[in-house]
Amino acid sequence: MIKENALKKETKHYLSTDDVAYALGVSRPTVISYIKQDRIKALQTGKAYKIPPEALADFAGRQGMSENPLAVLAKRNGNSKKTVSLETADVKIRKSSRGDQSSPIRENSDALYFLSIHLHDASNELVYRVRESYLIIGRSHLATLSIQDPYVSNIHATLTYEKGFIRLKDESTNGIQIGDICLKFGESRQLGDGDEFMVGNSLLKILSPHKIDRYFTL
Repeated sequence: MIKENALKKETKHYLSTDDVAYALGVSRPTVISYIKQDRIKALQTGKAYKIPPEALADFAGRQGMSENPLAVLAKRNGNSKKTVSLETADVKIRKSSRGDQSSPIRENSDALYFLSIHLHDASNELVYRVRESYLIIGRSHLATLSIQDPYVSNIHATLTYEKGFIRLKDESTNGIQIGDICLKFGESRQLGDGDEFMVGNSLLKILSPHKIDRYFTL
């Protein structure tokens, strides 16, 4: 059963070079060479490197890897109760007619877009302000947006924002429902303002910043 506090705020999680080496099936020196060649983006603290999960996913995408390396790490680490980077608040959504399907997001806010989240056993609407161009949704602590639901995979989906459009990619074992369409592992679909999709038992909706009356400060 999903509880409303299943979505929480926590500091950002980074990967070590050992994590990345395991996920990619290469040696640690190879990972360091990738970092020095700027093929994998990383932060350096002293002699150590910290790799954002989205940087590893971006590298894997450019390499054409069939399996998401974050999913490899999630399987190794097992399920975690930690969740990351969620901001929630009650909001009032303006009722307005939908435009064309997959209409671009209007960039008139510091947020790229918002995600409205309805948990199946919660009456409140949760809203997440998305500032990153690459968002990971799943049950693992490696996810940017973590939903503690047994029907959600450790790495369930990714959302990529580019030029006002959002692409949803399925990374799960259970699929993602978009209306009458069910995405399967590896499939993707372009989304726009007002589009809805199911992740486990939760309904998520893409919202443009101008659609939200904000009675709160994010």
